[in-house]
Amino acid sequence: MRLSAGYYLQRNAALPPAQAAAVTAFAAQLPQRLVEHLLLAYIGANAPLAVPALAILGLADDALDPGDASNPLKIPHRQRRLHLDALGQIAQNPATFFSTLYGWGTPAFDGSLLLPRIQNILDAADLPSTLLRPLGQPPVLEALLLRLSVQPDPGDPAAPPGLWMRTRRPATADFTQSTPLGGVCPE
Repeated sequence: MRLSAGYYLQRNAALPPAQAAAVTAFAAQLPQRLVEHLLLAYIGANAPLAVPALAILGLADDALDPGDASNPLKIPHRQRRLHLDALGQIAQNPATFFSTLYGWGTPAFDGSLLLPRIQNILDAADLPSTLLRPLGQPPVLEALLLRLSVQPDPGDPAAPPGLWMRTRRPATADFTQSTPLGGVCPE
C-alpha cells in the first residue's frame, strides 16, 4: 500500500485547510528537496567552501530559517536549495541575473542578501567576521582588516549604491614611552 500526503490528509481531517495545503505542497516538493539536500551535503563535505561560493553566485541557498513560533509547520531549520536552472541565466545575461538576485546596479541594492552570503564563505574558511545590522541602515560586514558596506558613489550621487570595501584598524595600538626613573632618562 502506498501512502501519500493526500492519503494522510483524507484520514486526518483535523488539519485546517491552510495547514493541509502546506502539507500537500511540502509532500509534492519533498523528492526534489531531498535530492538537492543530499547533493549540497555531499559537495559541502568534500569541498567546504563550494556551497557558500555557489550561494554567492545564486546557484544555491544555504541559510538558517528561524521558522515561525506561531506556526507548528514552520520550525527552525537550515534551508538548502540548489538552483541549477540559474546557470543559463548567468551565462546569458549576468548583469540582469545579479540585478534580480541582489538588486545590484539598482537603487534597491542594500547588501542584505549578499553580505550574509559573503560571511558564510568566510565562516566556512574559518576566518573571523562579524555582520553588523544597524537599525534603519544597510548591513556592514567586518572581516579581519576589511569592512564591506553599501554606500552611494561619492563621485556620482545619481549612481545606485554599491559595495564599498575599506581597510580598518583595531581600536588599540601598541606604543612605546620612556619614563625617567631617578632623574636619568635612557636614550
